[in-house]
Amino acid sequence: MSETYTVKQIAEILGYSTNSIYSFLKEGRIKGIRLGRGRFRITEEELERVLHLSKKPGVDLVQSDEVAAKTISSIPNIHFDITSLFDWFVGGVSILIGASLFLFSKSTSTINAQPVLVWIPTLEASLILGGLGLIVTDLLTDKISILWHRIFHLVMTIAYFGFGLFATQIGNGGLVILAWTLSFVLVLNIFRLLRGMESFLLFIILASCAVPLSLMIAPELFNIPEMFDFMLTNPNFYLPLWLLFLLIFGIILWWSHYKKRIVFWACMGIYGIILIIHSFYLANNLAWPNSFFMLFAGLTSLLVPAWESLHLHDHVERRTILPIFSLTTLMLLFIIGGIFVMEQNIKEYAKKELISKTAYGELVVNSTLDSIEKTFASLRDNNVLLEAADKDDGEKVNEILKIYFESNQYIRRIVLLDINGDLVTTYPYIKLLENNFGYRDYFKQVKLTQDIYNSGLFEAQTEDKRKVIVVSGPLLGKEGNLKGVIVLSVDLDRLAVRLQRIANEENGEYFILLDKNLRRIIHPNRLLIGNKVNAENMIGFSDDARDGIGEGYNFQNIMTIQAFHKMEKNGWIVVLQAPLIKIFAPTKAVSIGFFTFISLLVLTIGGFVVLERNRLGLRQRE
Repeated sequence: MSETYTVKQIAEILGYSTNSIYSFLKEGRIKGIRLGRGRFRITEEELERVLHLSKKPGVDLVQSDEVAAKTISSIPNIHFDITSLFDWFVGGVSILIGASLFLFSKSTSTINAQPVLVWIPTLEASLILGGLGLIVTDLLTDKISILWHRIFHLVMTIAYFGFGLFATQIGNGGLVILAWTLSFVLVLNIFRLLRGMESFLLFIILASCAVPLSLMIAPELFNIPEMFDFMLTNPNFYLPLWLLFLLIFGIILWWSHYKKRIVFWACMGIYGIILIIHSFYLANNLAWPNSFFMLFAGLTSLLVPAWESLHLHDHVERRTILPIFSLTTLMLLFIIGGIFVMEQNIKEYAKKELISKTAYGELVVNSTLDSIEKTFASLRDNNVLLEAADKDDGEKVNEILKIYFESNQYIRRIVLLDINGDLVTTYPYIKLLENNFGYRDYFKQVKLTQDIYNSGLFEAQTEDKRKVIVVSGPLLGKEGNLKGVIVLSVDLDRLAVRLQRIANEENGEYFILLDKNLRRIIHPNRLLIGNKVNAENMIGFSDDARDGIGEGYNFQNIMTIQAFHKMEKNGWIVVLQAPLIKIFAPTKAVSIGFFTFISLLVLTIGGFVVLERNRLGLRQRE
């Protein structure tokens, strides 16, 4: 007995939907064996007959009843006329992701991505060329060997596997799921285990179910929206519940594809809207590869009803889907190009602004130090202080120090030492862990030169082990002999506040002050004060430069623009940093606006195609 085929198998071979095959069976255009209510089998001989007749040129299945009655040679070789929805999705999304990697590059990367940044050009070329090749070979299957199409499937499988490794290195869990799921489905296509719509459905079902599974295993790889933070408060309950819901919804989607067309279209619409909304969230975080991937998947989901409506009719009308996909892809490429140009212009403007603010920051630091030195000069020339110190009148000395302390807000503490470095008094009072400071550089240098000395950063002998900078100078007697040393501690907190007023906090800008040894004097993270800058920081390689601007990683290992200016007086370096992800924030609103426009446009076109085909179908039946 010859082999028989199910309606689903015949639909896959001929490239039609199962609904079309049922219609052809009902009309007698294909002969089948009825096994029960709604169940048919088609023999191998009937399939060979149809395929043989389909090779005749100029024939089509959807013809008038008069023509159909004369000949049954009406089923074209659809494999050569119909493009695969999955192939077009893979091709289009690959081109978009390859282009969007230009936006990724170093600009929004972290230090973890540095080892793999060299692979970005290879990934860009593989994805763009592979995507184009997949689409072209899909369109020209009737003119070139099917082997070329398989080769491009293999190229895309390898490219997405490598893309998943890249995403793993940079800690992007979303890209890992998308890339490796797509790579797995491509493998199934290579071995012809799935085709067309089934491949796309399997991809979105597996990718969506992989999210809660991955959150259970490695939640640190994902950036969860704040509105879903509650899931991580009780992950053992919410994540399995989420996974169960997705599995049920996926089963309904798969079942409805074969049984309930309206339910299937509704499910695809829900998927499409959710994916597009998620792409908005990703765009708001400047996660461009993720965002364009999700957007294109969402738009493809919305186009499914239009695709299937065209699939039910002749192959010329089915090709209407080509300009729709092409227009969508080109518009998204235009958005990528527009965002890239915007980012470059924003970056150049930000660099100029940061350089200007850094120069102003140097003036603020110099004016602060100058005001402290003037306070010292006035204090040094105060005869009342000198007489009180000679008489060992501690109360009078403190009264004078209080006056000078309150006159300058950038002085944190005044310390008076005698000629041997022993502590005389401090104002405001603080308990010190030792009473002799003759070993300190700020004492030894003043005693040696009898001139003002600006210290480097050191740890104070206090219980909180605070890092301090001091301005010290001699207290001279009437005969010019050294009577002691006056030490003025700089209030670095107030200086930091004064500097930060220059910065634009909305752009994430913040000042850093380094001493001549590249140790941090002022820094947003107090724990890093006193430590040297990281070797990866571009400032560490600019010791000989007077000023400049470049890109480097900050203390959070995020790529930033860094402007710096080296002070002539003491060799300190004023640095202003701004994360690129903050600087590029204006592109968020523009991209989301474009995303919304394209989504509405595709939804409108898809809806129009579906309604128009249904209207024409009603006319033909009448």
